[in-house]
Amino acid sequence: MRNPPAAVYYRPMCCCGFFAPPPHARLVPLEEAEPYNRGNPYIHTGYRVRYDLKLTLRSLLFLHNEWANVWTHLSALIGFFFLMFYAYSTWLADGTFSDKAMFLIWVISAQTLLFSSSFFHLTECMGPKVWLIGVRMDYTSISVLIVGSYFPMIHYLFACHSGWQYFYIGLMLALGVLVISISMSNYFQKPEFQALRASLYVFMGLFGALCAPHVYFLSSSEELAGLVPVCIRLALMGGTYIVGAYIYATKIPEKWFPGKFDYWWHSHMIWHIFVVAATMWHYSAVYHAHEWRTNFPCTS
Repeated sequence: MRNPPAAVYYRPMCCCGFFAPPPHARLVPLEEAEPYNRGNPYIHTGYRVRYDLKLTLRSLLFLHNEWANVWTHLSALIGFFFLMFYAYSTWLADGTFSDKAMFLIWVISAQTLLFSSSFFHLTECMGPKVWLIGVRMDYTSISVLIVGSYFPMIHYLFACHSGWQYFYIGLMLALGVLVISISMSNYFQKPEFQALRASLYVFMGLFGALCAPHVYFLSSSEELAGLVPVCIRLALMGGTYIVGAYIYATKIPEKWFPGKFDYWWHSHMIWHIFVVAATMWHYSAVYHAHEWRTNFPCTS
């Protein structure tokens, strides 16, 4: 009978040893990881296997190859609560009910993604059933964020044309349901379809660009000039998502240096940082769209 692999320990994150892994917290190499956790062959070490709930929660405080993935989005989740209260107490303080509701929809969609992502990366070590729940939450929440991101923009850009508001919001909801249905299927959850899933999310994000020509024809030259700050930030947001998705799908940089980015600055960590950066660009775009609509109210 083969002896179980020895526990693998790493330097604690604090000199006092407070964040050292407990003696029974085993971190194993790729070959001994669960099959469903071997989606990235360039991450060689630091896998948690069959942790119970208590040890899983404790793994928030010691280093493993999902630690950065958990905290990049968990810290952003906490930050978004403060950002929401800041917006409601400053530039949205005098906004209409619709302004506040649309902003809240976007914030909730962003927090849904950040929570689902953190939950998945924290609990994926608890067994296949928990892993499946987490991965489905993670995939679904990406579509939720993309759809939710369109609500405040459509609200402001088509504020004077309620029929088109409903049309575009309904269109994005239908597309979101379609992408969720595809990404939730067991067939498309296989690691070899990672690039396809990333492409679907990029397509879904860019699909809303179809609104742009419509906004152009509905707006005056003065209104279009006022939209320049919004367009710049939306372009930066889209570019950030696309670059991040490309890094995620191509597994850069760990595929160039296998085993060298097991804990820090691997493609998934970079993707998470790009997602947070893109949501901040979107926040700025919503702020400027609110200012734009305030300066160009509906005339009837």
